[in-house]
Amino acid sequence: MTTENTHTVQNPGPVRVEIEVLSGKVTVGASLDVSRATVTVHTVDTQGATADAVTGTGFVEYGNTLKVKIPNTGDSEAPAGSPHAGTTVHNVFRGRVGGDFHQAATFVQAGRTTVQTAGGVRGVVFTQNGTDNFQVFGGVRDAVFTRRDTGDVRTFSGVRDAVFSQSGLGNVQMDDGTLYINGIAIVRDGVVVVPEGTRVDALPRTIHVDIQLPPGSEVSFTSSGSASLALNGDFHQVEAILADGAMSAAKADIGTVSVSTITGNITLGHTRDTAVLHSDTGDIDVHRFGGGTLTATTSAGDIDIQAPSGVPRPASVTLNSVTGDIDTDGLVGLSHVRLTAHSHTGEVHHSL
Repeated sequence: MTTENTHTVQNPGPVRVEIEVLSGKVTVGASLDVSRATVTVHTVDTQGATADAVTGTGFVEYGNTLKVKIPNTGDSEAPAGSPHAGTTVHNVFRGRVGGDFHQAATFVQAGRTTVQTAGGVRGVVFTQNGTDNFQVFGGVRDAVFTRRDTGDVRTFSGVRDAVFSQSGLGNVQMDDGTLYINGIAIVRDGVVVVPEGTRVDALPRTIHVDIQLPPGSEVSFTSSGSASLALNGDFHQVEAILADGAMSAAKADIGTVSVSTITGNITLGHTRDTAVLHSDTGDIDVHRFGGGTLTATTSAGDIDIQAPSGVPRPASVTLNSVTGDIDTDGLVGLSHVRLTAHSHTGEVHHSL
């Protein structure tokens, strides 16, 4: 059993698809066998937050553009009217947090963690180990959240003297007197409302997005979480903004491409015209540079640009890294290629 949501555009021919998703795996193919763009969103879950996100996916067509918006899972937006001007805290923070009232709070975590608080909080201790999000909206006093593994703890409206302790349970939410774990109501107004033996320890499954496009289509992809993007086929233009996810397009042929990531790797096949690529800690690889303009920058990631068949037309290539290594193959010794490559502490290698 699975949960699936499919949309096919009305008009045939190339389109522009705009995808926005927090987490999951997005695969986009462009083929001559496809006349009308089709998007299928699916998960193996049949209930819970991930299944709800699949069924709640929105599809909006305007002109030759299809916008796909997938609701967040495990990081739901605050209810209407909830303040969300929270504070992001990394590593260890003790004491008063500016912006809202957070007196004598202690946030201790290891990993990539976001703690968002809004409203009055007093004597709160957050401890976790892994990749987690704590979101607190409204008045909270003397609450203790302790967890391990990946998940969220969210509290909405008034919570006092609450203790959430979990290990690998996933999402814990306290909302107006009801305690939820992974979207299942456990306690409501002090009464246990689930039968004994109800399983709540399974984390939500991954959302998969499969997109089939006519060749020459455009893709715009945005993810502020861990979603990844894979491309295969011929694309006129690709724009991607990722956080922790990677972009893999080793078998793609792209005219104009712009990609930015924080920790994810960027892998491209053939670039035909313009490529602007940036990653903070991820690597950048271009397997077949076809000319035009290429700019690649990293902080700690390596850069590898290859032109195994040579460069057929004038080109400008600018490569910069702070600590990463830079390698090029087939770009030197060509009078029509202007190459600039620099790394502050990394090594730069050129191959004929």
